[in-house]
Amino acid sequence: MKTILTILLTLSGLFSYSQTSPVLVFGNTTYDFGNIEYTGDTLVAHFWFKNQGIGELKILSTKSSCGCTIASYPETTPGRNGGEIVVKYYSKSPGFINKSVVVETNDPNQSQVVLRIKGETFKN
Repeated sequence: MKTILTILLTLSGLFSYSQTSPVLVFGNTTYDFGNIEYTGDTLVAHFWFKNQGIGELKILSTKSSCGCTIASYPETTPGRNGGEIVVKYYSKSPGFINKSVVVETNDPNQSQVVLRIKGETFKN
């Protein structure tokens, strides 16, 4: 009887925790620019996400693979709301694009997500 009570209490604690936790879901984690002409302009990728949990989702930080890639983001997203992470790539020359941004969150099941941008710029 004690064992059954312990199991039920443990399960109810886990269930209530998961109900109040944030749950981060991205529409896509890769943005492909394709083949585009190099103009020297900044390339911009939009990554839409949703908090499918009830708890407040916090974007704690982002870390880019190089200084040519910068991400901006909302710091918090209340439960059941969405948001956007904007990644800007500052190209210095034509060529292949393969950059990443690590997003750190307070989602207990997904504390890090890797967003990728890729493509190729060419000079005409």
